[in-house]
Amino acid sequence: KGRAHPDFLQNIARRLIRQLEVPISYQGQSCRISASIGIAISGFYTPVSVQRMMHDGDRALYAAKQDGRARHQIFFPQLMT
Repeated sequence: KGRAHPDFLQNIARRLIRQLEVPISYQGQSCRISASIGIAISGFYTPVSVQRMMHDGDRALYAAKQDGRARHQIFFPQLMT
């Protein structure tokens, strides 16, 4: 209850990354940026603290960065051992 489905969250992450990668013009130069996103979903731990969510999201972010640029990763305890 109250949690977004992982597929929905991954879709949002993909859309955000795609939009961030659209080149923008700045002072006559084409500039590009990208992002990696770590996703933590509450409910894997009881109770879930804000600190735990931040920790899990951070671990997911670093896992995404290890796969290359412009990636996203959902934190799953069994995948992060």
